Amino acid sequence: MSNLFHQGAIPSILLASAITYALRLGGLLLADRLPKSGPARRFLDCLPGTILVSLTVPGALHA
Repeated sequence: MSNLFHQGAIPSILLASAITYALRLGGLLLADRLPKSGPARRFLDCLPGTILVSLTVPGALHA
């Protein structure tokens, strides 16, 4: 276990977890400011599908 402290693994894990939770908190705080209607809302509603397609299609084409 002391080898982990010498390698810097524990501080790296703690830093990564702090950054992760800071991003999650930022997302929650920003969610109230997102538009409820209009073209920006339609764009945000389509975003998950386009991200999924952009991640799966290249892999399917190269397989």
